[in-house]
Amino acid sequence: MDGRTVKTVRGQVTLRTREAQVKRIEIRFRDRFLALITDPNIAYIL
Repeated sequence: MDGRTVKTVRGQVTLRTREAQVKRIEIRFRDRFLALITDPNIAYIL
């Protein structure tokens, strides 16, 4: 993907991904809880 050009609202942008790093973000309890209760299967039971 490095060097690929994509269209955005602001115009064309060239992606620079060669030295990109992955940053892991842990999901907070609140977000996990909301995902659980909005699951259609769980919501049906509730």
